[in-house]
Amino acid sequence: MTQLTPKIPMRLIFPSKESHFSVEELALQLQEKPTITIDKSDFLHGFMNKLSDNYHPTAYQYYSQKLAELVIESWLNNINTPINGK
Repeated sequence: MTQLTPKIPMRLIFPSKESHFSVEELALQLQEKPTITIDKSDFLHGFMNKLSDNYHPTAYQYYSQKLAELVIESWLNNINTPINGK
């Protein structure tokens, strides 16, 4: 999985820990990718999933707002960029 490099910018939000893999180890491998930005939260896996036992409404609101701001910023930065050079 870590041998691939995305062609577009990506922001990954990791939990503080994960039972199936080392968050720290994966983050170290992925931070070398120029198109990947990593946020490591203080919350458990599923903190943004309303159906999860680990759902955390404050964290959900914080990261949802942060992601919305990134989408708007990206859109504003690209609004005058021609599509396919046209």
